[in-house]
Amino acid sequence: LEFRVLELDPDLILLYHGVNDVHSRLVNPEFYKSDNTGRRKQWENKPCLSVFCLRIIRLITRLPREEFDVDASTWGPDNPKILGISPTEALEKNKPIYFERNMRDMITLARQKKIPVIIVAWAHTNQFPNDYVSLPWYERGFKEHNDILKEVANKNSVPFYDHVADMPRDK
Repeated sequence: LEFRVLELDPDLILLYHGVNDVHSRLVNPEFYKSDNTGRRKQWENKPCLSVFCLRIIRLITRLPREEFDVDASTWGPDNPKILGISPTEALEKNKPIYFERNMRDMITLARQKKIPVIIVAWAHTNQFPNDYVSLPWYERGFKEHNDILKEVANKNSVPFYDHVADMPRDK
C-alpha cells in the first residue's frame, strides 16, 4: 500500500485479502514472522537443486508458475514433514496477529492520506477438488481472516462488504 498504491493517488482503497495471507501462517511456528520471510526461510538450508531444475523446466516449457510451484508448498502430501506439524496445528499456533495488524495499519495510513477504505471479505469456491484452497486448513484460515476483517471494519468504522455471502459457491 505505502510504496505502490499511494503513488497512484487512489480515490478509494479496497482491502481484499487472499490466499497468500493464509500461506504466511502455514509455516513451522519457529519461522512465523511479521514480514513473511519465514515462509521461505525454512527452505534456506535445504538442497536447492530440485527447485533450480523446476524453474529451468518452467522457463523452457513456458508453463505458468501455478504448474510448477517451487515456493514453500504447504498443501501437498508432505506438509507435516515440511512443517514439522499438521497445517491445522500451524494455524492454531500461528495466530493471525500480523494479518490483523497489517489491516489496521493500512486503514490508519489511508486515513492519514484522507483516502476512504472499504474492507471486503475474501470469497472463493471449494467446488474444485484439485484446488488446494478447498483443503480444510485453507477454509479455516479464510474464515478466520474474514472474521478478523469484519471485526477490524467494525472497530474502525470502515464499511465492510461480505463478498462471501453474495458469491455463489458452485462451479
